[in-house]
Amino acid sequence: MRRLNLREAYDWQKKMVVGSNLKSSVDKSRLFLLKVMFLCVLVVMAVRLVKLQVVEGAVYRQRSDNNRIYERRVVAPRGVIKDRNGQALVVNQPVYKLLANDRGKLLSELTPISREEALKLDASGSNGVVYDIGRYYPQGAVFAHLVGYVGLADESDVASGDYVLDDWVGREGVEKQYQDSLAGVVGSELIEVNASGEVIRRVGEVSPKSGANLIVYADAGLQQVLFDQMAGRPGVAVATDPRTGEVLALVSTPAFDPNLFSSQRPEDKRAKAEKLPTILTDEAKPLLNRAVSGAYPPGSIFKVVPAVGGLETKTVTKATTVEDTGEIKVDEYSYKNWYFTQYGGTEGLVDIVKALKRSNDIYFYKLGEWLGPTELAHWAGEFGLGNVTGVDLPGEVSGLVPTPVWKEKTKGERWFLGNTYHFAIGQGDLLATPLQLNQMMGVIASGGRWCKPKVVKSVGSDEVGENVSCRQLSISEETLSSVRQGLVQACEVGGTGLPFFDFDLGRFGGQYSGERSRVACKTGTAQFFDLEDKTHAWFSVFAPAVEPEIQLTVLLEGAGEGSVEAAPVARAALEYWFGGKVGE
Repeated sequence: MRRLNLREAYDWQKKMVVGSNLKSSVDKSRLFLLKVMFLCVLVVMAVRLVKLQVVEGAVYRQRSDNNRIYERRVVAPRGVIKDRNGQALVVNQPVYKLLANDRGKLLSELTPISREEALKLDASGSNGVVYDIGRYYPQGAVFAHLVGYVGLADESDVASGDYVLDDWVGREGVEKQYQDSLAGVVGSELIEVNASGEVIRRVGEVSPKSGANLIVYADAGLQQVLFDQMAGRPGVAVATDPRTGEVLALVSTPAFDPNLFSSQRPEDKRAKAEKLPTILTDEAKPLLNRAVSGAYPPGSIFKVVPAVGGLETKTVTKATTVEDTGEIKVDEYSYKNWYFTQYGGTEGLVDIVKALKRSNDIYFYKLGEWLGPTELAHWAGEFGLGNVTGVDLPGEVSGLVPTPVWKEKTKGERWFLGNTYHFAIGQGDLLATPLQLNQMMGVIASGGRWCKPKVVKSVGSDEVGENVSCRQLSISEETLSSVRQGLVQACEVGGTGLPFFDFDLGRFGGQYSGERSRVACKTGTAQFFDLEDKTHAWFSVFAPAVEPEIQLTVLLEGAGEGSVEAAPVARAALEYWFGGKVGE
């Protein structure tokens, strides 16, 4: 081993000291770095903890609660609907639904069960049954188009923002028109479940608020009589009080059972599966409310309009006569009277009273010619034709009152004298709903007033129909008297209303004596575009002829003559209406 000299020993010692110091410095740096890293981790954890507990705490608490609390919407009882005498037309009925299966596990959706099943589950102490509210229509199809029906909200309803799935929504009739009033306000129920989804208990409830009850002006007895008399034939029967516009009955046939749309009971499932597809695809259109949504040529009951227009404009007087020659020829066209067409007969000189009594086409052809189409259209509008009546039912159409301007613009055709002839007898392009025509006749019945028809009398405690909405037309009493005289004679021997020749209101009580024992009517047999040359049968009547209490119009589609087919329906209805008033 070599011995170091003094200089070498000094250099070695110096190196050892420097190396030792360098190592110590590196160790300190590493320790500092570890401390900084550990501190950063602590800071991150602290920030995260604060965020979870303070900033997002409410969110996670809510998530935690939702994992064990289920909120169920509780449907509000819809308001019930009754007729003018308090008879129930639409009521609520309990619907039993399964909330949880036999192991107590919450189901993804409520399942309807029968009442018997619900009672058994209740008896066993099960928490799996809840009670819902369904809609029931005691009269079935009889009131279908007046009260309508309800259905469960669909995606389009939800998209509107007003409903959620499983809400009851009015689809037609009063149910739809007064949806907001009938619906009420939904409630809720809190149900506690465990981690496995099993129902533990009901925690709390916010009670729903019931919808408002409605009373309609309709009479259930009159509605039933008219429904039975229509016997499912396509058509309409509508009755109102001409003094106020109150709708006493409104029947559209063929009809449908509203319960098929609203029932959730499992026992009705088969009937719905069998009958609903037929209703929805039936060519007879049972879902169509023909009273307000069907537009038809009115035929001869329209003749009251040119009669009033002719007298009011002094185009004719009560003494003006026209000779009935059976037909009028214009170039190669021939316009015949119905009596000439069917029996080859003519009726000589005809004034306005006889023209209404006999529904003489020749007289009204000439009257229409003298008035002209523009004046005819004006008076049709005065009687409410060509505009919706404003009845509180959905789906009303306005019909059509043609004019030369309309024909030129719409069809690109000129207006000819033949168009005026057809217009004057309620044919051609003229279209009206049965309700419009009923209100038109009501003008004569009510002394020249046109009254807006009203279905609902009250909503809850509010008498929505208490204010009569009528407008007085500029028609003289002399004109009204002449027209009324023709209509009274139409229902007497020699007129066109054969089934009413022996109809005497006097047998229903002493208050119906003298002029009040008579009725006033108009028949109509309207042609329409049909390959078999069928005609619509119309009949409109008000009774008594003086101070009338009821205005009734009947339409039977493609049935034939109004006096033969529609008039018997009206007579049966008046027999009921006045028969129930004996002693009043």
